[in-house]
Amino acid sequence: MTSTIRSTLKGRVARTLARLCVGAGALGTLLTAAERTQRRAVRGRRRVPLVRRRARRGFQVLLYHRVNDDRAPMFPAIPISAFRTQMRMLAENFRVLPLDELVLRAERDDLPERAVAVTFDDGYRDNYEHACPILRGFGLPATIFVATGAVDGRVALWHDRLIAAIRDTAVPALSIAGRQYSLRTVPDKRTAFHAMRATLLTCSPSAREELIAEVTAQLGSGGRGARPAMLRWHELEQMAHDRITIGAHTVSHPILSRMPLSEAIDEIAGAKARIEKRLGRSVALFAYPNGRAEDFNDAIKAAVKDAGFLAAVTTIPGTNDALTERFALRRLSLGDEDGSLFALRLGWYKFAS
Repeated sequence: MTSTIRSTLKGRVARTLARLCVGAGALGTLLTAAERTQRRAVRGRRRVPLVRRRARRGFQVLLYHRVNDDRAPMFPAIPISAFRTQMRMLAENFRVLPLDELVLRAERDDLPERAVAVTFDDGYRDNYEHACPILRGFGLPATIFVATGAVDGRVALWHDRLIAAIRDTAVPALSIAGRQYSLRTVPDKRTAFHAMRATLLTCSPSAREELIAEVTAQLGSGGRGARPAMLRWHELEQMAHDRITIGAHTVSHPILSRMPLSEAIDEIAGAKARIEKRLGRSVALFAYPNGRAEDFNDAIKAAVKDAGFLAAVTTIPGTNDALTERFALRRLSLGDEDGSLFALRLGWYKFAS
């Protein structure tokens, strides 16, 4: 039996067990047992393989972008039914609290068991159309980090412009930076997009715009095709009254570590000021665009702190506790289409990471 077949069979078995546990109402019992095992490990009574000894309670931050059933091949969203399943599992088995509250409670060593925050990046309108009604139905809070320049659809985010240019073209190939990419099929286009995106993540904003302009000129679409609808200010105002915290995600979604610090500061502070002016409430939370370790640095973190933010989130996987740096909080992306393994994966990750 090949390793691929073994892995597939293990995955199917795990999914079946997860569904049985969820269907039998046994998920909470399993998570409680895991927590007891963790406490024994911390006290040194038992050495448990793959379980780290954590002296403090931690909290996890979930990361989402889009919630819809469009099945976009280059920037897939979590399907609506899967998101609903995941939120139901959170409501039934975890303590979902506002992110800013978890940050402050962690510092006081006052976190509840199974503490989780829900977050969204970029500010896509399907957060309002699909995610928020589901969150409201389960009484769950969340944070949406918006790139203010894209609110009301005024300016498309650069990765959405790249997606539109590649997706909508009839040109069979793209030649850029000494490399050629086939665009004949949807998988070809997906490969080209991810390769181009990886290159653009290393560029300064000006170099990035030059490359996107070259791509769109070759492809003839100009990136003007159908783009994802973005949130509007009046929708953000409604959500801010409905247990949704609005955080800042810069103005134009640049990679902050790839630009002069003065410009990065403008992006950080400008987004905060814009949201506060439009919504009439303070903004305490920030999300680094892209959010990998190489996408921000100590100077950027200092700029976020100096702008008056309470905390900032990354896309670095992990669990947070009182020792986690407040301006480099970890997040998890656990997209699972049928949702059956979601809560078990989330519960286990707390102990294994």
